[in-house]
Amino acid sequence: METKFKDQPAEITCWSFGTEIFNGKSTGRVNRDGGGAVFVDAANGRLTAVDGECRIVYLPKAD
Repeated sequence: METKFKDQPAEITCWSFGTEIFNGKSTGRVNRDGGGAVFVDAANGRLTAVDGECRIVYLPKAD
């Protein structure tokens, strides 16, 4: 299912067994895979894959 927010930056928080393992932002699209998320990390510009349960909150586009 496509989302209308797919090209917007997002805040991402991921957990593994109840422990937070990632908290940061993406530069844009976040792809979910079977056990986590794949995105470009806004902090370092690197393609990042995180395995765990992830909450993704899309941010409003800056005008």
